[in-house]
Amino acid sequence: GKTKNNEDVVLNICEKLIEYGVKEVSIGDTIGVATSTQVKSLVNKLKSIDDLSRFAMHFHDTYARALSNVVVSYQEGIRIFDTSSGGLGGCPYAKGASGNLATEDLVFLFEDMGVSTGVDLKKLIKSSEEVFNYLRKMPDSKVNLALRKIYEQS
Repeated sequence: GKTKNNEDVVLNICEKLIEYGVKEVSIGDTIGVATSTQVKSLVNKLKSIDDLSRFAMHFHDTYARALSNVVVSYQEGIRIFDTSSGGLGGCPYAKGASGNLATEDLVFLFEDMGVSTGVDLKKLIKSSEEVFNYLRKMPDSKVNLALRKIYEQS
């Protein structure tokens, strides 16, 4: 039989999940290797399955591609994104994979783009700080690390 490419496999699974009545399908790049070109292609093909409001994107930032992938997804019509406080997490089956895209980085990006999130970035950074202090580690979020020093002075 004909070998399908990875994109076809993902689209086929999404189509079946929607047929089975799943309300929202989150497309995960849990090892953080997807490129913006791949993401744009996939999102455009998702439009043929169902309205994009049914789909979320889940990017890990292993190769610092998560934000560019969010921008492309957003430009193509995706409005739901999974993130984690300070970039917590990882991928148990991918050596070296970083955590999810940091919530702080996404909120900062969207504010910069003029997209309202309803999230108070200062409070978000404060709550992330509590989590990371408890874990005795530093966040992976560049925005968190930059703004926490600014917020401490204000």
